[in-house]
Amino acid sequence: MGILDHQLLLRSFTSDVMKENVERLEIFNIYHCLRKSSFSSAIKAQEKLGKIPSSFVEWMKYCDGGLLFDTVMLSSKGYDEELDLDFETFDEYNTNDVKSEMALPDGYSVFAIRSYGDPICFNSETNDGKVYLWNIEKSIFEEIWDSFEDWLTDEIDSAIQLIGEEVLEPLEIKLGDE
Repeated sequence: MGILDHQLLLRSFTSDVMKENVERLEIFNIYHCLRKSSFSSAIKAQEKLGKIPSSFVEWMKYCDGGLLFDTVMLSSKGYDEELDLDFETFDEYNTNDVKSEMALPDGYSVFAIRSYGDPICFNSETNDGKVYLWNIEKSIFEEIWDSFEDWLTDEIDSAIQLIGEEVLEPLEIKLGDE
């Protein structure tokens, strides 16, 4: 699959929020490793996760997971031949056993994992469009964003702060491409 095509993504989104997010992803390209995708990846995500926000389905048409700064976005496919890298998948985190280990309430589908292990989810039963951060240690939803776009904006804002504090390092795979 390879690396995310920022220009294709920029041309594909119409909302100002998503366009700004894509522009910022491109500026900080060496700090993330997002994978390019296809329509079939979006279909696979819907099949695995159930009811998910349309904005995430749209995102999945162009981005099939990867490393979003210090958060792992799950993928429909575990191995990328072009990059010769393994990626964590929806299948790995959306089993009854794994959800039980995390004490995640029924009806939630995991689409990303924080670097410290807390899952980021959608409510697949209500399909309310919100994004939920589940605190494994406290067994509570610690943060809730109104939309996938809001969550993505917050992730990028947080990463830019970490980059400014020199906490996040450029990725070796990206330094070789630059």
